Amino acid sequence: MRAMKRLVSIAACALALALLAGTAVAAKKDSDKAGAAKGGGGGASEDKAFDEVVKDMEVIPGLFTIYRKADDNKLLMEIRPEQLEHLFLFAMSFDQSTGERGFYGAMMGGDFPFLFHRVGKTVQWVMKNTAFTASSGTPEARAVARSFPNAILAASKIVSKPHPERKSLLIDVGEMLASRDLPGIAIGLNQVYEPTNFSFDKDKSAITAVKAFPENLLFDVA
Repeated sequence: MRAMKRLVSIAACALALALLAGTAVAAKKDSDKAGAAKGGGGGASEDKAFDEVVKDMEVIPGLFTIYRKADDNKLLMEIRPEQLEHLFLFAMSFDQSTGERGFYGAMMGGDFPFLFHRVGKTVQWVMKNTAFTASSGTPEARAVARSFPNAILAASKIVSKPHPERKSLLIDVGEMLASRDLPGIAIGLNQVYEPTNFSFDKDKSAITAVKAFPENLLFDVA
């Protein structure tokens, strides 16, 4: 059985932004945990200068600027201040699959609007609730916000100080896209091939390729 790959596309979604503008972001604030550093001379990574962290890394400009170090399988993404709380569209498809029982190559894997939300020294990947909506400022809108909040899919630690001029943030994009079974493939495989025990293996998952364009990014996650 060939390993599955999922192709992730992040594209600007101006229409969704226009339709959903004014909707409050219901993101739960996580409490920061401060750990005492062991040994001498080792500062926290988020205290390092932006340019120091991306030094000697390949720069891939696009909708989001990507910094890549292929030898270390390291992929960082720069988020500008105006890109926080801004709606984008996430779309996923399967490049390879089993070829049977509902799992086929080039099959779409879902799409949804999302935004990046900063909480302390982390950036959250927040999926917007679009299943239930109501007119802003109405009692119905307050009920929807309480009953059907946005979903926090993942969070990534900020790995450097903000850029001194652009004030942008730097995160490890692999923590968001390659650290969990986002489409729920393991659950689906266990259902159609029972009795089996498929599970997501974080240590063997990685972003294997990236392409950046002015209005979208493509990630190949395997």
